[in-house]
Amino acid sequence: MGIYYIGKFLLRLWIKSKVNEHVRRQKETVAEEEATYRNQEKGKVTIQRKRSKSKSGDTGDSGDYVDYEEIKD
Repeated sequence: MGIYYIGKFLLRLWIKSKVNEHVRRQKETVAEEEATYRNQEKGKVTIQRKRSKSKSGDTGDSGDYVDYEEIKD
């Protein structure tokens, strides 16, 4: 009976610590995004890429090279 209450107590502590850790990480992420937004210059266009967790050794460049010819008028 005592083991049940001790396990229940420890489980509650563990879950609370995990939830608090998750909340702290979310707050840090929001603070970083807000700081980035505030530091942007007005009228300047920025493109942010999400980091991909691919194992294929991709350099992060997306898209293919398209060859073109210049047309003179």
